[in-house]
Amino acid sequence: MKNKPQSFIILTNKTSLPLIHKYREMFDSTKNLGDILLLYLLDKGNPYTETEGVNIFTFNDEVLTALNYFPLGFTLVPGSNHFPLLKFYLFHPNYDYYWCIEEDVDFSGDWRSFF
Repeated sequence: MKNKPQSFIILTNKTSLPLIHKYREMFDSTKNLGDILLLYLLDKGNPYTETEGVNIFTFNDEVLTALNYFPLGFTLVPGSNHFPLLKFYLFHPNYDYYWCIEEDVDFSGDWRSFF
């Protein structure tokens, strides 16, 4: 059975070394399962520093109004952090599965077996 295309998305506003380590660990664990990327909040306080080999999709606070849906609040957190994932989906509807992992979520097992 052929694997269906999946996206493994880390939702973040950081580019710290531990986050890049998590990205690379998940990249290695999900080879041949799909694509991995950072879904990155881009704003004045969080400029993105390009990191070689890291796939990124950026968004900003305008995602709360640009999609023409009513947000649950005036900020992404709490309550509206699904808007960036929705934006990614609208730009990349070709995946069958979208796995969204917030940056502070950890898993001590093998990511491949989890997915």
